[in-house]
Amino acid sequence: MTSPLVSFVIIGRNDGYMGDYLYRLGTSLSFLAQSAARAGLLDEVEVLVVDWGSERPLSRDLELLPEARRITRFLEVTPAMGSGRWHPTCAVNVGVRRARGTYVLFTDSDCLWTVSAMETLGRLLRGEIALPVPISDIYCYVRRYQVPWSTVHRKPGLDEWRRLTALLVAGVQAENPAATLLGGFSAGQLMHRRLWIEARGYDESLDRPWGWSDNDLVLRVTQRHTWLDVSSYGFFGLHMEHWPHEAAKAARDQSTINPMTIRNTPVTNGPDWGLGDQEIPPTVSNCDRELPAGFGCAVPLSGHTASPVWQPGPEARDFVARHVRTEPGTPLAQLEAVAQVGLSDRPRNLYWFGPISPRVLQTLIGTSPGTELILANPWPEGASRSDSFHPGQLAGALHGWGFKGWARLLQGAPDTALERVSASDIGTSAVELAWVDPETPTRIYRDLAQRLAPGGVVFSPVTGDGSAARQRVREAMPGCAVRVMGEARLLVATRPLEMRSEDDMHVDTTSTPTSTPTSTPTSTPTSPTDTERSLRLVLDMLLRDKARGLVEPGTLPWDGPLLVLRSAHMGRMEAFFNQVVAHQPKPNVHVISHARDESALRAIAACDFTFHPYGTPGGYRLEQLSADQLAHLRAVGFGAAFFLDAGTEGQGLDEAERLLAAIVPDRVVGFMGNGRYVQAPDTRQRALAEAAFLGLIEWYHFKLDPA
Repeated sequence: MTSPLVSFVIIGRNDGYMGDYLYRLGTSLSFLAQSAARAGLLDEVEVLVVDWGSERPLSRDLELLPEARRITRFLEVTPAMGSGRWHPTCAVNVGVRRARGTYVLFTDSDCLWTVSAMETLGRLLRGEIALPVPISDIYCYVRRYQVPWSTVHRKPGLDEWRRLTALLVAGVQAENPAATLLGGFSAGQLMHRRLWIEARGYDESLDRPWGWSDNDLVLRVTQRHTWLDVSSYGFFGLHMEHWPHEAAKAARDQSTINPMTIRNTPVTNGPDWGLGDQEIPPTVSNCDRELPAGFGCAVPLSGHTASPVWQPGPEARDFVARHVRTEPGTPLAQLEAVAQVGLSDRPRNLYWFGPISPRVLQTLIGTSPGTELILANPWPEGASRSDSFHPGQLAGALHGWGFKGWARLLQGAPDTALERVSASDIGTSAVELAWVDPETPTRIYRDLAQRLAPGGVVFSPVTGDGSAARQRVREAMPGCAVRVMGEARLLVATRPLEMRSEDDMHVDTTSTPTSTPTSTPTSTPTSPTDTERSLRLVLDMLLRDKARGLVEPGTLPWDGPLLVLRSAHMGRMEAFFNQVVAHQPKPNVHVISHARDESALRAIAACDFTFHPYGTPGGYRLEQLSADQLAHLRAVGFGAAFFLDAGTEGQGLDEAERLLAAIVPDRVVGFMGNGRYVQAPDTRQRALAEAAFLGLIEWYHFKLDPA
């Protein structure tokens, strides 16, 4: 069998890492295979995925394109082979040792490799690009550019990623460029296979999850060989950024960090490095589902603003207070409203028509730094005034606000702005968020009505009670819910969501007329049968969301490690401890709660426990856990995660369930006040139910007030 030119080695396990690991890995592998095929390299690329100790192998669940199935092989390391715990350096070496490629690249499981990057890689490895030293004798540093989390969170499809990567290269930034000499913060380590074998791969004594292992490899290899940053030749990776870290995040657990051990010998490990004494036959993907291609995103817009009772929440107020410098003339309630939409939806694009309001723009970019920004007629024709937000100030502000997206400035006739954008767009993308100055021609509203995505929002500042503006926009955008938020001095127009069930059954929630309605009320074009089906679907989704199946206590894994989130009063917590001890006298319990609660918890506990302080005041939110904390908790291998169900009046219960599901995806259990246990509902089903309910409210509102 002919050896491939290059082997990509990736390590991971089927543990829901980052909350969307299967999406990240499946997208990365399929995107890589697509790029390799378009670069003419598919037959010269091998991908090895080292699956370390997954209870259910990745090969069964990973959705891949046919091209990716063709070049990907899985090396499944069972707990008996690999000591049962996560050992990343050994996992890398398992792949490196079994790689057949002339060159080997170890890379992250959530990196994207474009067609141009793969074309460059082929030319580099074939010697078609002149280097100061033969590439076979070089440690190649591969630079990593971060794609903002707000973009990744929406789960773009493969075609959408193809479009986005062409745009986002303009704004993405290299991570810690000064660290290149140590090999850190990279998209991968690329070397001739001979150099990997000489060094015996990563130092397996560095067996903790984080830090130094890549630096150690560089320091050992460069004792004999030089290094080069090959990104300057066009080979680099785009990394899907992890959850954002808050400034006040808890310090990384030192027990998970490798020591900075300096070695003056280039070789480490024994002769059986990379489990060389184990037979690990490669397997192929046997998942019968294919990764969806196409444009758009799997995570839809929320459509919450379509509800007549929608208001911004505390997270929006907190965001504005911490990140936005307020100033006279822009109501605080206005900033909070736009912040809420940004935080809830993470819109892919923002269309801005008319003069720039710096604080509003700062708020929206802060919530979605990777957005596509279209600024139509931000300045009047003629010389820019020094007292306005002139072009130089805009450029400086975008940099200061951390903008990492792609922007286009569009001057010209205001009434044809959207038409000209549509005629010269890079790919096809519906408008998700727009800000429209009141002086903007009405035609823009009509054009937006045609391009607005389901759940898409149009904001427009108003004066007075806004009734005239509301009537104008209602006539121009007849299929949208339009309301005025008085305190925010803001008009909000929303295209309601097109509700669909899980089998894509269409649920008609609103009419979308193509012409301006007359004064005669227009009824919603749904037959009684359609209406009945719509209502039945919504009610069924709500009932399924509320239904929690009882769990027999005897089926719960009391003998293994258990995680509990203190989400109710101490009395309920004490009852839970007593239940645990009744099933297992010496349990392995871990508790997440605020640091101030630790002493009170130990006073009531019927057993010892490991305490994990939640470092942020207020309610529990998944985003407040750092990636390090999340990885540390997942590494424990909990058999079940428990929340204390505070009943219908409990605040933040959805967030508590979401947090626990990110740690233990398949076994989140509620402990009820009556001592019973219930299985938590599926988080995806809950999101569908919420969207359906809000759509039902808007449908009913439209029926009552069609004008």
